[in-house]
Amino acid sequence: MAIIASTWNVLSSLRCWTPVAHVGIPLTSLRDGLLAAGGGYYLLTSPDLVLKSGDPRAPCATVALWAASDGGAIRAALGQVADDDEELSAAPPAEVTQGRKDISYAVIIREAREKGASADEHAEYSGTNGQFIHKTIVIAEWSYYFRQTRISPKEIPYAISKRLAR
Repeated sequence: MAIIASTWNVLSSLRCWTPVAHVGIPLTSLRDGLLAAGGGYYLLTSPDLVLKSGDPRAPCATVALWAASDGGAIRAALGQVADDDEELSAAPPAEVTQGRKDISYAVIIREAREKGASADEHAEYSGTNGQFIHKTIVIAEWSYYFRQTRISPKEIPYAISKRLAR
């Protein structure tokens, strides 16, 4: 019996600067280096890493991302709010939440503090018009993105990303 790795496991286990040609699953370009793998899974690439990788098959992978929709992925990865279809939301899959059943804002912060991990909370705004983009909690290589401008303890992330290890 063959073991088939899930799309998230494939994407999140890539090494940073892996050329997209080496990923091994079909990817569709959404915009500006954001690639869709289907099922809410995405890969963010960086053209800046082409020179560092030395591989002409670049662009190269930098971040694995789950989002409830393509618009949510564009908002989280590229900061483009106009493309977000906010009415579409879904609970993140267990493989992305590392098995957590409750992935709310308050629980993420509480668990980080209990583990002694550093949790950086910040909000991002557009540099061109000042529009709110999202709140983000960053813990190590993980980032959790939230749409509401105010902190809502029960809000669940509309996107979660994992910065790829080098």
